[in-house]
Amino acid sequence: MSASPCESLNKDFVVQIRKEGSCRGIAQMSGEGLSNQYSLLDLNSPQKDVVADKNKEQSFLEDCEELQRLKQIFPKSECDRINALVNAKKAHSAVAEATALLETLKGGHFPSSPTEIGHLRKSIDKNIDKAIEEAQPLLSSLPSLLQELGSLQGGEILTGDYDLKLKRQDYFTKKQDQVISHLVSQRARSEFLSLLYDLELRCHKETHALLSAVTQVLTKHLRGWQQRKEDLEDPDLSDKKFQGSVVDARDTSTLRMFHLLGDFESDKDLLCVQKQKVVEKAKHLYAQHTCAKAADQTMDEKYMNKVSQLEVCAKECEEHLYAGSSTSSGQPMLSSSEIQDAIASLTNSLAALKKDITEVILNIDKKKGALKSNVLQSRERELFTLFHTNPERLEYIVNSLAERSKASDIQ
Repeated sequence: MSASPCESLNKDFVVQIRKEGSCRGIAQMSGEGLSNQYSLLDLNSPQKDVVADKNKEQSFLEDCEELQRLKQIFPKSECDRINALVNAKKAHSAVAEATALLETLKGGHFPSSPTEIGHLRKSIDKNIDKAIEEAQPLLSSLPSLLQELGSLQGGEILTGDYDLKLKRQDYFTKKQDQVISHLVSQRARSEFLSLLYDLELRCHKETHALLSAVTQVLTKHLRGWQQRKEDLEDPDLSDKKFQGSVVDARDTSTLRMFHLLGDFESDKDLLCVQKQKVVEKAKHLYAQHTCAKAADQTMDEKYMNKVSQLEVCAKECEEHLYAGSSTSSGQPMLSSSEIQDAIASLTNSLAALKKDITEVILNIDKKKGALKSNVLQSRERELFTLFHTNPERLEYIVNSLAERSKASDIQ
């Protein structure tokens, strides 16, 4: 069921009253809405501000006097207005009644007998008396009501269903309490978070202070270590500065080592032995030792490769020699003389094979030289090769030669 416009207005008015009742005085405490009451005092002409304040006070007193005058004349003016409205209603009612009577007369429905007219008049008089009786209490209470309304000028009056308004007021009060509880809880959460943030910020500040102190201490130590390192690397402060570069004549062990490392031609005319010479000889001897060790390792690897190859060859020779033969006691054992005879015969066979291969190569080279020197033999060799490898090419060559011979005969 939708609310009427009157109820909506009443609802808005009740909400406004509740807001003003619950929050009254807060805006005044904060100074909101009172900016026109504050002004800067001009030091050059301070009397202007005083005159302005006096004018405001005078206008306020005039407004109060005007309101008091309106309250005093309100009952009489309101009574006159109500009497005028009543007289207007009476006139409208008389006009309407006269119009209805004329319509009745025109339509011929008006009673014609005196008895019916008398009864109609009595009923109308009775209704008029009843209306006057009902209006008399209202008219008697009208002056006091107008007097009361005059005192209430400048204020607003609630009208409508008061039970509904009270229920709505209770509803808004409950909702307002819920809103206040939510706001209180939200403010508590906000203050708790602010407290936590402050604690965390303080912890971060302490951590930052500690890290800054540690950084400063470590930087100081690092600078100290760098300074010590520079001092140690300084040649003027090194102990090597006080060490001699020549071997002492009483140091027989170093001199003996110098001669053991090897004598060079440039060492014959030396009056004294320098330590740098001993170091250079030691490095040279170490380099020779490294080279000899590497060469020895290389020779060992070559020797081992040769031995492994000989073993493989001996295994292959043994396999070819036995050729899969077997006896009841296994493969027969060979004596050293038999092995030597077999190796000698194999060496002779290899030499004869090498000689035959050399002769074949020399014969082929002679034939190649003859073919190069004799064009006809070269052509014959080429045709012989084509006869076995490409007969079609040979046939094509023969046909071309035949055509050329015919052409020469014709000419």
